[in-house]
Amino acid sequence: MEDLYNDALDSPWIHPNAPDWGELIKFAEKRVVKKNTILVDMGDVVDTLYYLHKGQVKLSFTTRSGMEKTVWYTNSPGVFGETPFFHNQPCKFIISASKDCEFYSFKKEVLLGELANHPEIMKFILELLAQKVRVISTQLEDLTFKEPVVRVANLLYMVVCQNGKQIDKNSYSVDIRLTHQEIANITGLHRVTASNAIKKLYDDGLITKSRSSIVIPNIKLLKDLISS
Repeated sequence: MEDLYNDALDSPWIHPNAPDWGELIKFAEKRVVKKNTILVDMGDVVDTLYYLHKGQVKLSFTTRSGMEKTVWYTNSPGVFGETPFFHNQPCKFIISASKDCEFYSFKKEVLLGELANHPEIMKFILELLAQKVRVISTQLEDLTFKEPVVRVANLLYMVVCQNGKQIDKNSYSVDIRLTHQEIANITGLHRVTASNAIKKLYDDGLITKSRSSIVIPNIKLLKDLISS
């Protein structure tokens, strides 16, 4: 189970569990937005850091042809926009609300002055940036070296690491509500390629279906495929 916990840190679903920002909220502007609202667009220069109180946001890239690459989802309570906030350059990505969200926006000159009094929040931001570097490194390895079926297998494995229920010694089940298009967006594949990869995993017996759940009959065999 410890291996599953460590491997979950590579997952594109980030659960930051931020410390209490209660004392800083008075310096922020509260916003409530609906799902699919764009919060930071490509080309934006950002002087604001966002504390996500409720909901989930998605960071992604979109090509001119409309193909999307999802990098990660950040869940509440957490922080988003920290990269453009600190590097002062135009964004190369889009941050959008993947669920209805409630968040607080902090202007740079105000927040930087207050962080000195809240080292636990500064530590949290640094740890979150480090985790995001780890997530990007995992995706870079997948995109550079791994075949489509292995990329999809790795994604399903990370879902199990985070949310799987152990059935017996080696088998797990997980409720997964991802469309083939969403799997394609995360793994950097076309939808048809992702669908073919999922079919091969079924055909090879590495995953099976049980109502709304996916069952991994032998987690070790799935991990062997990913590591091959």
